[in-house]
Amino acid sequence: MAEAIRNSKNPVRAVIGYILQKGFLPTQMADSFAIAMGGASFYRNRVNSYLEQGLNQKEAETKAFEDFQEIAEETQQSARPDKISQQQASPLGKLILAFQNTPMQSNRLI
Repeated sequence: MAEAIRNSKNPVRAVIGYILQKGFLPTQMADSFAIAMGGASFYRNRVNSYLEQGLNQKEAETKAFEDFQEIAEETQQSARPDKISQQQASPLGKLILAFQNTPMQSNRLI
């Protein structure tokens, strides 16, 4: 943290950035694990389904990945502007939803 402050022209912003970066690390690790475990099996099962429907390997993989991407964007706090709600875009929403966004994601889906 001391290094982030020392190299910054705005120490308050540097401290907030450092804390947010370290606070998101466990979330990033959990997200990566969830995608690897659930996402990989979803993708593989979807590829197999498309192969059974008669698509070739390349088409099945492309379509399965598009399905995976669409579902992931619907259920996550997306980086796409067209998928961000007004709550997420507000200054308070950026702070609160970054840490407590699971109920909001569920409500958005409903």
